[in-house]
Amino acid sequence: MKKPMILLALLAIAVACAGADERSKSMTADEKEVYAAYEAINTAMIAKDRAALERYFDENLTFTHMSGKKQTVASLAACLPSLC
Repeated sequence: MKKPMILLALLAIAVACAGADERSKSMTADEKEVYAAYEAINTAMIAKDRAALERYFDENLTFTHMSGKKQTVASLAACLPSLC
């Protein structure tokens, strides 16, 4: 059940990013930098690239899922191979 939900979320992100080239033409340099980081984080999550995620996320960051489950960056990165 988790896999279809993750794929659905990624599809929603992809649809939201459609036409990003047009939007990026009107972005400031700071906005482009933030968007590039966002894209790199998404790419790292899809590739399950733990090292890349650890570069972008502070070690004190806590993720809170819609279910209420809380994860630290370390626990999220540890379960990336299985997407737990």
